[in-house]
Amino acid sequence: KEEEVATDVEVSCWLRDRSDPLVADTTILSLEAECPASPISPMEGDMLQAKVMVAKVDSVSAEAREMVNFYLQASTVGMRVVVLQLSYMVGESKCQSTQMVELTVMQPFSFTTTFLTEALDETMQANTDEVFCICCSVSNLSPHPITISCVVHHHCRS
Repeated sequence: KEEEVATDVEVSCWLRDRSDPLVADTTILSLEAECPASPISPMEGDMLQAKVMVAKVDSVSAEAREMVNFYLQASTVGMRVVVLQLSYMVGESKCQSTQMVELTVMQPFSFTTTFLTEALDETMQANTDEVFCICCSVSNLSPHPITISCVVHHHCRS
């Protein structure tokens, strides 16, 4: 905590391994809690610089706290190392602090499908002239609860 007002406060966030396409192409950092359709590709300029998210706060009072949020979306499992860099001014002095956070990305759930015959025996094939059932199973692999918000039933007859 600073004993004077901090001004020009910026928190920058980027992936340590952002130059690795296996990480950069499967991980999106954002300032908003939205699901972007695809990674943002800059049209010009430094590609690595474009992958830095910056949250700005005008000032933070002495002994006070402010919070900024960054959101990470990953399409593959594995370790992600996020670098957070705080920079600000106290009077005429520029202050900076850098911290790395390791995050483990895991598969949140599994979804399996099983075909069953009319006698409810498991089968690997279903013929068009036979009645069969498709049994779907969702398993939560995460320590967080998941909520299934909608189930749609389709019943087709020819």
